[in-house]
Amino acid sequence: MKVRILTGILIAFVIAIMFLTADTVFFNIIFAVLAALAVFEMSKCVGTEHKLVLTLPAYIISVGFPILAHFVKMSSLPIFFAALYVYLLYLLTVSTFSHGKYELSSVGMLYFTEIYILIGVLSLMMLKYLSGGKYLFAMTILVPVVTDVMAYFVGVTFGKHKLIPDVSPKKTVEGSVGGTVFGVAIFSVGGLFINRFIPTVNIELSALVLIGLIISIISQIGDLVASHIKRHFGIKDYGFILPGHGGVVDRLDSVIAVAPLVFFLCYALTFFGTIFAEI
Repeated sequence: MKVRILTGILIAFVIAIMFLTADTVFFNIIFAVLAALAVFEMSKCVGTEHKLVLTLPAYIISVGFPILAHFVKMSSLPIFFAALYVYLLYLLTVSTFSHGKYELSSVGMLYFTEIYILIGVLSLMMLKYLSGGKYLFAMTILVPVVTDVMAYFVGVTFGKHKLIPDVSPKKTVEGSVGGTVFGVAIFSVGGLFINRFIPTVNIELSALVLIGLIISIISQIGDLVASHIKRHFGIKDYGFILPGHGGVVDRLDSVIAVAPLVFFLCYALTFFGTIFAEI
């Protein structure tokens, strides 16, 4: 438990550093490292960590895109999605000409898991280029963390009905509801705090509860999806780089599910985009 707490403090420190350096290339470099580690962990999960012919493009995307984004910002998005298509075509081509060495099913699973991770991690990074991006970044991490922690404590205290026992035996309906309530609360309080003390950011207060609810629910789904993948491949943790917590994917599983949704809503919908609109 002590190791887990100390690692948790270290993670919080790194997140604080990322928030403070969000306007520098250092922020992007951290994400390049995180994305590359996440790609390795997921490739190890599906058993392709030693097959560089399959995973090399994913490493190139995970490292190259964050660095590129620092210089061209939003203009890097079309390049990113083009790279995902090229990676898919590349994997299908390798499988086609491998004479059965690289089965289509294993190549498909690799692509599915790698892209899921990359889109999640890199969407979190891209939040900083939106209006009020640093605060979106903080909220996108904070709400899933609070939801997860409070779902655990509420579940331990009041939990009686199992949520999805074949995927996550310890999670309960009561814990999920409790986590959601606290997640919505922290998002709303955080929004009020930002509205009060950060004069350059204007928050549409009427939407806070709705958005907090969406983020909290999706974060729990992301956690369950990550657990489902682990159970399918028969592993306990994705990695070991964070003692007591597992790997990068183990700690970001909820955020990975939430970040693309937050980014898409902020980027594409006027309704959400005005919430953190700078004035």
